[in-house]
Amino acid sequence: MVQARSLRVGRDVFTSRFYALLCGAVAAPFLAAGCNQDTGARVLPDTIPFSVDTGVPIFSTTALPDAFQNQPYSETEVRLEGSQFPFKVELVQGPLPTGIVLVQVNPDGTKTEMGAGPLTVQDPDGDQRAVFLVRSPTSSPVTSPPGIYPVTFRVTESRLGRTTTQTFTIRVCKLPGGANPQDDYPRVSIVSPLAGKTVTSPVFVTYDLIDNNCDPSLNIRPQWRDTETSTTTGYRFGSGNWLDMVEKANQGSNGTQALTSAPGTGSRHLFVWDAELDFQSGGVKAPANASPLGAAGQPLPHGRILVATIEIRVVANDSGQNPVVDTDSNNGFGPGGTAPHGAPTDPGAKITVDNTPFTNGQAADQVIGQKDFQSKDNTKPENNFNFPVGVYSDGLALFVCDNGFGRVLIWRSLPSVSPIANFTITGMPDVVLGVADVKTIGGGATSDSTLKNPSGVFYDGTRTYVADTGTHRVLIWDRPLSGATMLKSGDKAAGVVGQPDFTTGIVPVGADSKNLNEPNGVVTIGGTLYVSSLKQNRILLFTDIKTRIGPSGPTADGVIGQDDFLNTLANGSTGGGTVPQGSVSPFGLKDPRQLATDGSKLMVADSGNNRVLIYNTPGGQAAANIVVGQPDMVTATAATISATTLNGPYGVGTDGQLFGVADTQNGRVLVFSMIPRSNGVAADNVLGVADFVTAGFDTSQNPPVPFPPTDKNVAQPQDVCFANRLLYVSDTSNNRVLRYTKPKP
Repeated sequence: MVQARSLRVGRDVFTSRFYALLCGAVAAPFLAAGCNQDTGARVLPDTIPFSVDTGVPIFSTTALPDAFQNQPYSETEVRLEGSQFPFKVELVQGPLPTGIVLVQVNPDGTKTEMGAGPLTVQDPDGDQRAVFLVRSPTSSPVTSPPGIYPVTFRVTESRLGRTTTQTFTIRVCKLPGGANPQDDYPRVSIVSPLAGKTVTSPVFVTYDLIDNNCDPSLNIRPQWRDTETSTTTGYRFGSGNWLDMVEKANQGSNGTQALTSAPGTGSRHLFVWDAELDFQSGGVKAPANASPLGAAGQPLPHGRILVATIEIRVVANDSGQNPVVDTDSNNGFGPGGTAPHGAPTDPGAKITVDNTPFTNGQAADQVIGQKDFQSKDNTKPENNFNFPVGVYSDGLALFVCDNGFGRVLIWRSLPSVSPIANFTITGMPDVVLGVADVKTIGGGATSDSTLKNPSGVFYDGTRTYVADTGTHRVLIWDRPLSGATMLKSGDKAAGVVGQPDFTTGIVPVGADSKNLNEPNGVVTIGGTLYVSSLKQNRILLFTDIKTRIGPSGPTADGVIGQDDFLNTLANGSTGGGTVPQGSVSPFGLKDPRQLATDGSKLMVADSGNNRVLIYNTPGGQAAANIVVGQPDMVTATAATISATTLNGPYGVGTDGQLFGVADTQNGRVLVFSMIPRSNGVAADNVLGVADFVTAGFDTSQNPPVPFPPTDKNVAQPQDVCFANRLLYVSDTSNNRVLRYTKPKP
């Protein structure tokens, strides 16, 4: 007799009791997973579940990447689900851009180019999922002219004949080097002006870069620079050097610039260039006013570059905190503006002041890992998170460290559906690291492809870094998220940090320049890898990490939080003998957890000192420049809850403008409209609770416990990250990730 088991019908699960099953012509289409064709009747083995599908095809891929003229189109999977029987795929609207074809994946794993189709797509392993491919023929480029190409596929399920359609947009973009170099220049559009408006907190100028052939997801770098005749200062980003790029590699091409000047008038040049070209190697020469690079009047080659000159007038300023901004939209490439070296003009160049806040107590609008906002299940790896910790986004992709299930889930594009309650259906991740698939729980034998309690993750545009806390190491996957060599589920790591090899995961005895003890946070800045080592109360620095990736952990080049590589005392650094060892100071750390960066600064959740530290120049033995959560660098108390205090913060995140802190032991998230520039600043908004004086715990219980989950509360959140106008929070104790959307101005 067969015990009661789960029977899946499409997306619905039922439990039934079966006593015997007859494998024959009637039952076979439905019970193929449990029947063996060499016998007539067979009891379904108790260890093998089976599924009955509804035959409703579903596209789980919702977008296709851009193509580039005269370049091959990278092989891209289009995923289907909803039946274990073959699908017929037809192109019903097109055509495909010239140089792009459909590819059928055969049952034996071979691939057959099918032109524009039709093709047959089969489920190879009975999990109701199948794929076909879109790519260029071998060694053939895309030759269609730049433009937008809508294509519609119709899919027909072979058993019941049910159909569905899906329309994709393939954009063909133009790379530099065409017959008319001016066609290759991107155009700058600085949109949505709020000229002359008084604001109530620090102001940012926000600009969007729009390429004349492609969309803002191209890796275009903007940079502000003062003109020689500027009468105001204080608009600088970082050091103000125009080579100190306001760059968000692979995050689209949005950028921000703080306005902190005294009243007056000044001009700004906005330089824009293609990130694929290298200024310093001579690939592109700068315009005449881009000193020190390039001689005056030197013409530009085919590289995509432009300069927009925009006048900014600071009308009033309340001690540098509340400036009022007016703008002159006739500058730049608008009427009266000058485009250098014959570059095309853009009449729409304007300025916006984007100071729209989140709302205190704002409801989340997406939940990942649960079926609704009231659930916190952690029993099924294919449906749930189990204690998610680190979250990261580069503006395009989303990374989640699923600590309890020993894996990292990656969505190459930010998932849009909600809820995401089944990682095998709609909203499924594109890549899973540490395990073979989303149905598997990690934490097995230590190797180059396993993870145990991962806590932190970072992506530098090419490499994925994971702080694998349970094995006291960082693993590095040296593959990008797109292209022919893109990262895939179950891939092996290329490098390890903190252990001598891929199979060692022991707790270190003491400390040295190579080991880690419960690493939590990981980022790279300018090619240097930073890793927080929780139990060693320090951060290790590994310079030029991309050249040191391998099967044996490298030696650190510097340390923050300690005077040397051997000490592990909390607040152990003396700052070169300027403060007592063990005292709270800008030099020491106590239980450092998540890290974040805006590309130049280092942000550290110094949880044991109830603060977040910001380092403007994060070298070895560096002193922090700014403290958040405390009034000064020598205080570490968990003070009365307010807009300026923190209690055991575990997470920190920024997109270069917005700044967020997971105030873990207060059960809330604090949001700042800009990266703090002075000690003890107040947050602008709070999420997870209604106001700044309320903690996210039920104090009627002893001890206090988190409230039941809703769309408005969080339970001991451990990390935050931003992606454009989105904020993601790892709501750790509720086994979910929440998304909040910042209102548009």
